[in-house]
Amino acid sequence: MADGVQLAFDAIVEERLALICGAGLSMADPSNIPGAWSVAASAKRKYDAIYGAEANPLSDDIEEQAEFFHAQGRLASTYLTKLVDINTFSAPPNAGHIAVADFLLTKTAQIAVSTNVDALIEFAGDQLYGGIVTATRRDDAAAFYPAKAPLLKIHGCWKSDPRQTVWAPSQLQCEPNQSRIADCSQWIEQQMLNRDLIVVGYFTDWDYLNSLLERCLGAVNPSNVVVVDPSSTADLAGKAPALFNVGERASGGFYHVQCSGADFLNELRRKWSLSFVRRALTSGNQLLEDTNDQRAALDNCEPPNANVDQLWAIRRDLEGVDPGGPCTESQPVDAATVGRMIIILRHAGAVLEGNLWYLNGQKVRVVRASGKALNEFEKMHAGESSPLSAPDITIACGARDFGLKSDIARSGRPTNVVRSRSSRFLTDEQAEQELGI
Repeated sequence: MADGVQLAFDAIVEERLALICGAGLSMADPSNIPGAWSVAASAKRKYDAIYGAEANPLSDDIEEQAEFFHAQGRLASTYLTKLVDINTFSAPPNAGHIAVADFLLTKTAQIAVSTNVDALIEFAGDQLYGGIVTATRRDDAAAFYPAKAPLLKIHGCWKSDPRQTVWAPSQLQCEPNQSRIADCSQWIEQQMLNRDLIVVGYFTDWDYLNSLLERCLGAVNPSNVVVVDPSSTADLAGKAPALFNVGERASGGFYHVQCSGADFLNELRRKWSLSFVRRALTSGNQLLEDTNDQRAALDNCEPPNANVDQLWAIRRDLEGVDPGGPCTESQPVDAATVGRMIIILRHAGAVLEGNLWYLNGQKVRVVRASGKALNEFEKMHAGESSPLSAPDITIACGARDFGLKSDIARSGRPTNVVRSRSSRFLTDEQAEQELGI
């Protein structure tokens, strides 16, 4: 797993990462989206209850069920509306979905292709305060790209238009699906050229989705192909010859990582986030070294041991995003002042607890505020955290204090049992003086 994550991380550094997400990604905890056999069994029970023993028997196989109704022209009107529960694919996103969403929002991955029947990657984007750009047609994906990294859902989208999703193989021979899939395949071929493909969640009992993915990857010529799947390589070769064909065309190499796709993506996100924070701290330490400041220390450039959620919160503060805004940068930009302050805090003994730095019994948050007035920055962020979790001090790195209050009526209101005093906002210089660091 470590070697595979390193390969994927190198692709991020070299801006070559592309993601292929199969339906199996959504079967990891806590999503636990049901397999095809479960959906088919539920549909058959409903069918038998509605039509009884006198009707033509319905197969136990989901593809055959879909073909049965598609041949009658009743796939959308009956099967997808009456027999497949609209709530079947609603669940909390798992760590893999959140990682994919983070990579797309920051354009760390330039493109992702999905056969997920659910919309959990999109829901994960909402949890990260960002909107995932979703497309089901080549023209829509191309319109967003490269300003945004699109999620191309080649099977259709259950969230936006469930009646037009692909379930039966024969749908691929009918318009508009035939032209749509052909256009998507052509665009994928162009965008995947010389990229490193990370394939997760490929193996499931949703065989028609696997076939659709193979069809769209038919002429792709990538640099490296990394398939993440718990099965043995022998099983992989037997079940996915088309993937091996893609791997044989890879100019770099074909690699099989035996682990959960969700775990792999989560670890990749953590490794990339650590690098993001490390680069910001290193640039901040360089500012101290340039002035022969004794607080400079290379040891403090190494990020603290933190989980992906903590690192994501630090990244938001390094970017200085507005409250309720997502991370959008794949690498730190103008974050040296924030990195410098964190180095100073760590030199003084501050440690990370949760999403804040603890120093001498005080909770401290460090946020990029380059070029902003301190009172306006405080007004923007007032109430962002609950009184119980709010930092005692928020250091607005790069802000300028013009001596103005953020709120004349409420400024200086004392603490009482109803309402706790909000965080105090200080500039870099004020914080160094106040904390004695």
